[in-house]
Amino acid sequence: MAKLCSLLFLLSLSLNYYSFTCLSMSRKNMTTDESSLLAFKSSITLYPSLMFNTWSTSSSLCTWVGVTCDEQQHGRVIALDLNNMGLKGVISPQLGNLSFLVYLNLQGNGFTGELPQSLFRVHRLEFLDLSCNEFVGGIPIEVGDLSKLQYMNLGSNKLSGTIPQTISKLSSLVEIHLDNNSLSGMYVVELLLTYLMYLFFSDFSNCAKGEIPKEMGDLTQLMTMDLKYNQLSGKIPSIIFNNSLLQYFILAHNNLSGNLPSNICKGLPNLATLYISYNKFSGDMPTVWHQCANLEVLSLSFNGFNKGPIPEDMGNLSKLHYLDLSKNNLDGKIYFLYHINCSSLVSIFTFS
Repeated sequence: MAKLCSLLFLLSLSLNYYSFTCLSMSRKNMTTDESSLLAFKSSITLYPSLMFNTWSTSSSLCTWVGVTCDEQQHGRVIALDLNNMGLKGVISPQLGNLSFLVYLNLQGNGFTGELPQSLFRVHRLEFLDLSCNEFVGGIPIEVGDLSKLQYMNLGSNKLSGTIPQTISKLSSLVEIHLDNNSLSGMYVVELLLTYLMYLFFSDFSNCAKGEIPKEMGDLTQLMTMDLKYNQLSGKIPSIIFNNSLLQYFILAHNNLSGNLPSNICKGLPNLATLYISYNKFSGDMPTVWHQCANLEVLSLSFNGFNKGPIPEDMGNLSKLHYLDLSKNNLDGKIYFLYHINCSSLVSIFTFS
């Protein structure tokens, strides 16, 4: 009996020690999160006076404005959402110590400086929005370490340099925005599009040069392709015209050339927007438009299509509300565009 009591006593001591150790580790980890956020706060030079009143050691960090904790992870910080708060300053490298962070949104502020490398080592991160700030420099090569990242928006900053090849490692990525920067490296975009088979939104405005990679046609889940305002040239790979899920096809303001397939709507039955103005497309205007039953915006202006009448089949586009065919070689009557089936049409530009 005495032996059994001794064993139970030792077991009790072990359990108490384990509980104390876990509690100590939990408090230490929460202290790490707290110090990381306070370091981030100290690097901000301008913020609303009331916003950071709660960011103090006198209150639990889980009650701080913009901070979300996960009770199942011993109160670790899993989300930081400070979008459109009017913040100015730089991002402290210590923010990368939030090892359980899943969601980070700093969009619409006035952050400056370079993107800290440590931020791209938070391997649990799934959502990252740093858009509409004033970040400079390049995208750190550590971006490839974010294996769980599904959404990344670095658009509307002052980033420059070449897109790192490591971005092709983002196998979980679903949506990416790199628009309105001064980035380059179309071959890197090609790598990205080759491996990310479930990318449904790509916006690389101002950074893409050369031809559109044919591998983009392998993206069978792609719903939006936005490559406007680039320096793309050559023909559109024919395989892209067979993406049945594509809804928004935007290639305006490039140097693309070649013919549009006569059966463009057959391969793109869900197309809602076709915006390819300001290119060098030529040949005959496609005539079979009734198969684009969901088309709402059609802009083919400032190209070099062969002289001829506007296809009467466009009169069957019942959802169409914007049509721009100007600055081509088209002629003929357009009365059919005011057919009852085009009752939603609000803007039309044809011959001007």
